[in-house]
Amino acid sequence: MREDLACVHIPKKVVLHHAGKESDKNFRGASEIEAAPDIACRVDRIADRTIRIRQFKNRIAEERSFTLTWTQFGFESAGHQEGAA
Repeated sequence: MREDLACVHIPKKVVLHHAGKESDKNFRGASEIEAAPDIACRVDRIADRTIRIRQFKNRIAEERSFTLTWTQFGFESAGHQEGAA
């Protein structure tokens, strides 16, 4: 095994949680919800067939934001942005 890959952490669980009605909040509920995961993302619909996936927490790498558009072939990347500003 390569030395640089020896300590790579792969998340093993995915949890979906409701964001609530407040658009400025990443999740609804207690602050422990944000404390537990290694990676946390928010998914927002930004157009009829377009969503943005924005990481608001990432203990493993830099936070990122992705935009995906639904086509007849499935989701296609509409681009990504380094850093989740």
